[in-house]
Amino acid sequence: MVLLALERSARDITPPELKLLSNLAMQTTLALERERHAHALREQQAGLEREVQQRTAELEQANLATQNLNQELATKLEQVQQLNGSLTLVDRVRDGLLATASHELRTPLSIILSSLEIIRGEWNDRLPTQGQHLLEICERNSTLLLSLVSDLLDMAALRSSQVQLNRQKVPPSPLVQQ
Repeated sequence: MVLLALERSARDITPPELKLLSNLAMQTTLALERERHAHALREQQAGLEREVQQRTAELEQANLATQNLNQELATKLEQVQQLNGSLTLVDRVRDGLLATASHELRTPLSIILSSLEIIRGEWNDRLPTQGQHLLEICERNSTLLLSLVSDLLDMAALRSSQVQLNRQKVPPSPLVQQ
């Protein structure tokens, strides 16, 4: 049609031909506009696809890092649980050793204190002053040691929950006087 118009340029264009040319120009403009919009849409879609791919890659990296951290945490938790088990065993062995040692020390100390009491009762008058002084020192130190051993036994019993506490309200004045 455009060729037809060019061939006839020497004469006037008829109104139907003018309408046809106008329609062709409008359709061409619309087609060009539609193609421009389609091109812009394709560009925008390609940009969005690139952004989605980039963010997906970032998320995959973050997910991998999270998985690594979770694995490290699981390993650390396992180590802590093993150490806790070891500490519990060490605690039991210590308490057992403490109780055994305390019992083994209490018996000889009781015998030593009994012997010192016998010596004081039967031999005190026959001992020189220095001997009496040494006897007092032995009795005082043996009593102190027996008190420490008893405290260790009490502590071992408390730690192993063999002692039940009887909680009750007590006025503080008798405790202060003790």
